[in-house]
Amino acid sequence: MRPFIMRLPALAVPLALMALLASSGRDLAAAGTANRLAANRAAARADARTLLARLRLPADVRELRHGPAIAKAVPGLIRPPDRYLYTDTGWWSTSAEPGTVINYLVAHRPRGALIQTTGASTGPATANSWRNIVFSWPEIGQRVWSRSLTVELVTPVHGPTVIVAQSTSSWIVPRPYSELVPRTVRDVTILLKIGTGPFGADHMRTRVYRVWRAARVSQLVDSFNRLPIVQPGQVIACTLMLARGPQLTLRFQNRSGGPAIALATLRVTPGTRGGSGSGGCDPIHFWMHGSAQTSLTSQTFVKQIGRLIGVSIS
Repeated sequence: MRPFIMRLPALAVPLALMALLASSGRDLAAAGTANRLAANRAAARADARTLLARLRLPADVRELRHGPAIAKAVPGLIRPPDRYLYTDTGWWSTSAEPGTVINYLVAHRPRGALIQTTGASTGPATANSWRNIVFSWPEIGQRVWSRSLTVELVTPVHGPTVIVAQSTSSWIVPRPYSELVPRTVRDVTILLKIGTGPFGADHMRTRVYRVWRAARVSQLVDSFNRLPIVQPGQVIACTLMLARGPQLTLRFQNRSGGPAIALATLRVTPGTRGGSGSGGCDPIHFWMHGSAQTSLTSQTFVKQIGRLIGVSIS
């Protein structure tokens, strides 16, 4: 019996192959994002243990296997588990004065740490003093951030002082490959709406700049695609911001005058002392094919665009 052979039109084969390659590319991109996320989570878990291990305490402290009731009774003393960070906790007791322990910790900072804050307050009815010191570390590339070690000293009315140390380390959620500007972009239109006055909000007008040289377009797309997303799970207290003010917009297009494949917009500040786009309060808003994507953040991108178009903004 002769095998059945279905003959496809000449165009159908390359189209089917292109669809298969596109589907495979999406699957590989999704797998790559998941692998990066898993690696970042593993790095944060290991980092939390490492930060706690860097704590140096006086020789006369006694390690406790479990948290004592006095420490557990203090509201907010222990940070509960969070879906975006790992923690590690240690418990000790000491007969030394809390101030002496704090001075020791200041003099023997954990390796690589900065002292973020120190404080003291009156504890609940079961304690007569409550002191703390918080150490912090810089983020590790695009993998781990919000790295800290908080040491609390709770002195009960009767009994030794309890030392509670808790490290935290948050993993960075990577930007999905599906939210990257495609390299088919051939033209970028930059619109800067800005005026006069200390905030650039008086008599505003829109200036239009066009980036069309292939090398510069490629550099701009690469720089934009390296921007991280605003990390989920942040607790942010934002100051009052002006609803009306200078605005920067980037339109990524396949050709000059064509529809925007991607669009980014954010508020900006005249001069070099602003921090537009650098956090969750004032992020870089981003759309792909008209659909809102995860907001982005950067401390340098606005200044980079300012240098490109010859305007001092930040």
